[in-house]
Amino acid sequence: MVRELVRMGADAIKTATTGWASEIPGLGPIDPVMHRDELEALVDEAHLLGRRVLCHAIGGPGQRLAVEVGVDSLDHGCYLDEDPDLVQLMLDKQIFYVPTFSVFTHHSEKGTPQSRFWTNQFKDHHSRSLRLARDAGIKIAAGTDEGGWQHGNNARELGLLVQHGLSPMEAIVAATGTAAACLGLQDTVGTIEPGKTADIILVSGNPLKDISILEWGVSTQLVMKGGYVVVDRRQNTSGS
Repeated sequence: MVRELVRMGADAIKTATTGWASEIPGLGPIDPVMHRDELEALVDEAHLLGRRVLCHAIGGPGQRLAVEVGVDSLDHGCYLDEDPDLVQLMLDKQIFYVPTFSVFTHHSEKGTPQSRFWTNQFKDHHSRSLRLARDAGIKIAAGTDEGGWQHGNNARELGLLVQHGLSPMEAIVAATGTAAACLGLQDTVGTIEPGKTADIILVSGNPLKDISILEWGVSTQLVMKGGYVVVDRRQNTSGS
């Protein structure tokens, strides 16, 4: 399957080692849904083909399996605080942590009864897990996992990261440099420095004082993509 997806053009492989808010027994958020040999084959093949492995894992044995086998990013990791010895293993294996608070905030407010129940069950664990990862020095990347629910407002995740323990600057770095590194794109994007693609935004206001100004692009005044200005909302004060 990995080879087939790569032939179809996949830049990364997303998998899952735990279930989610299913009413079907054995498919809950801390239930493992993959055998070790299966995940080892998936990770080995993806890495052989130069693709990174992003892994949905909420908690329990499936979360441990993902870390032990060596996926490239642990997505969600809501119960990392219950398995703290995994933190050193994540550091040793350079596994990124992508907590995705946005999607669970959505589920807690507008999800099915089952998803609302589970998100409220692990809400405090999730917050503690972020702080545990930050304090240990794990690389935290901002990701939403939101699909079509609020696509286009990725900046909401930054506010939630701050709400759960990061500083505004830490949240911005999580969404830029660390996110690029998580996807293996650190040599071309993610930071402003010579030799990299000039992807830059200019905003009005100071997101270090109020991170919410980044949401929905309302404060964005200029967007530069690859060195070319593609959006310019600045008022022309020169009169020309």
